Formats: sequence, C-alpha cells, structure tokens
Amino acid sequence: MVVEYSFMFKYQILLMNPNNFKKIGRGVFVMMITPFKKNRDLDLDGVRKNTRFLIDKGIKTGKGVLVPTGSTGECPMMTVEEIKLTMKVVVEEAKGEVPVMPTCNSTEQNMLKKLVLLVLWLVLIIIGSLLRGFY
Repeated sequence: MVVEYSFMFKYQILLMNPNNFKKIGRGVFVMMITPFKKNRDLDLDGVRKNTRFLIDKGIKTGKGVLVPTGSTGECPMMTVEEIKLTMKVVVEEAKGEVPVMPTCNSTEQNMLKKLVLLVLWLVLIIIGSLLRGFY
C-alpha cells in the first residue's frame, strides 16, 4: 500500500475561499526530481538550483505549482530527515513566488508513523510562508 500526503493544498483549502484556490492551483504541476550526489547523499545545492531554474523558466503562482518529493520515485528511498530538508529548501528557495505542494509516500508502516511528525513540522513552515506573503 502506498500512502501519499499532499499537506500543502489540504491546509491551504482551509485558509482560502475556492476562488483564491483556483488562482494558485493553476498551470503545470511540476513533479520535481530530487538530486543526489554520486555517493548517493542528498544534493541540497542541486535542490536549490533546480527550484530556482523552474521558477526562472516561468513556474510561478497562477502558472504552476512545485511538487517536491512526490511522484518521481525517490521518496520511499529517502529518510524522513532527507524529505524534511528537501521540502524546507524548496519552500525557502520559492520565496513565495510559486505555490509548493510537498508530498511524500511510503510503503513502510514505520515510515508512515514518522511522517506524521513531518506533517506537524510542515504546517509550521506553511504558516511561516503564508505570513511572509506566500501569495
């Protein structure tokens, strides 16, 4: 069983009316790759550069949404800490220029328990982004 969580939009739906949601949830939903180094360590500089590249090429509010650690297959192979770091870097680099819909999935029950804690952490990031003018 694969369980996928889409925390960002579930949370945003609670904060906005449907018309505002339609404005930000438009365009291309980019399933971002997660770069790794040759030794298989997470490449956070690569995550940052990839995020900036996508924004600079036009993925912005109303024209797209960034989806890190989602459907490209690497999430089940990542630790909770790697997922957390990846999401944090993408949200920070996006700087409110584009909606970010962090997702993660796992086939392992123990990992899902850890992801519950990640949900709480992620909500704090989302609130911080909203307070800094996310829209």
